Amino acid sequence: KVAIHDPSAISNIKRDYGSVFQCAESVKECLRDSNVCVIATPWQEYKNLQEKDFVEMKGLIIIDCWRILQFPLNTKFKIIKIGIGN
Repeated sequence: KVAIHDPSAISNIKRDYGSVFQCAESVKECLRDSNVCVIATPWQEYKNLQEKDFVEMKGLIIIDCWRILQFPLNTKFKIIKIGIGN
């Protein structure tokens, strides 16, 4: 199952894809019990995420498509930063 968080498009996603995706009302809800996190938009809300915000994930993989996360080097998470400069 795929959970998504996109406040600007949530109503359209629920209408068009409600049976395909689980639409989360918050980042925390979206991350809870997830195996992988993909940050696909560079919104300030996502830029402000800290390592502690991901502790309820089951998995440890975070794919950062915009290179916006700033985690300590000794983090337990595997951060995959993709995009320019890869």
